[in-house]
Amino acid sequence: MSKLDYLEANNLLSLNNDDTYVASGEYGYTDELPLSGFHGMVRCRDLWGFTESQESVGCRPECTRTSFSLSKSRSWTGSN
Repeated sequence: MSKLDYLEANNLLSLNNDDTYVASGEYGYTDELPLSGFHGMVRCRDLWGFTESQESVGCRPECTRTSFSLSKSRSWTGSN
């Protein structure tokens, strides 16, 4: 999450809700992004996001929850 925080704080993100190739095989077309409150500076909550499982495929479920879950104080949408 610290890398995403850095990218967001330094205005290094760009919207991907158009013909941008997103994830493992789709384009990002949607009129639901960016979210309300968008005023030109792209926030993580304004983007499509995805993760892949290569890193966690050999982990037990309890290990996966501790090592790869989002912080309890911050959700994907950035709300606390």
